[in-house]
Amino acid sequence: MKRAWYYILIGIIVYLVALISTFPAQRAYTLTTPFLKNLPTKPVLSGVAGSVWSGRADTIGINYRDIGALEWDLSLWPFFTGRIGGDVSLYLTDGLLQADTLLAGSGDAALQTLEGRLSLTELQPFLPMLPITLGGVLEINVEKLVIPAGGVPKGRGVIVWRDAEMLAPQQHRLGDLTLTLSPGKNGGTLVEVSDNGGPLQVEGSVEVDAKQRYKIDLRLGSVDKGLSQFLSVLGKRDSKGRVAVKLEGRL
Repeated sequence: MKRAWYYILIGIIVYLVALISTFPAQRAYTLTTPFLKNLPTKPVLSGVAGSVWSGRADTIGINYRDIGALEWDLSLWPFFTGRIGGDVSLYLTDGLLQADTLLAGSGDAALQTLEGRLSLTELQPFLPMLPITLGGVLEINVEKLVIPAGGVPKGRGVIVWRDAEMLAPQQHRLGDLTLTLSPGKNGGTLVEVSDNGGPLQVEGSVEVDAKQRYKIDLRLGSVDKGLSQFLSVLGKRDSKGRVAVKLEGRL
């Protein structure tokens, strides 16, 4: 009798997994739309096809801006622990991001091996408070990025800003810059910034802790006359001719 119940239970589990894995993605999106509208990023999908387990969206919009196409191929095992996980690819207009994603029931998300390329021209519209316009390409190689629900992301990895440049209010080439991410001492993420021998000489760090407090401590310099004059507006020079930029506040 016990063996019979065992097989019945296995059969029910297999049926439920099959039901979920073949459930149409478009139908699932329709059911979750009221919830998605309440999220800060207000994601909107169109051209949704495939299943909940493996599918795509021809267009994904964030904050009313179309950013590209989305594909997902989820894994079975995280489902048995109350989580959703699998490979996710975001095909941008001028770039590609891929990651092994894990989403917990609490709303926390974790991205493993986040890799890809992202143009600053695509990222700029999502930085409305930034007083300058930037150019170049971000080459992303992040080992792990944890995004708590309503909290500050914690990451570890390297982002290389290739052909970095400032486009406005003045135009200056900055060269290649390296951003090294690691967990901060008080939660959040510490980003160490360095140059690769280009027009902009930079060293220092930017840190955002778990309480959304930020601290910027950078030293900037340049042998380029035009860029050097622009940096002078940011602050006084030290004994090495570098401009110190130190800011603290809360996001």
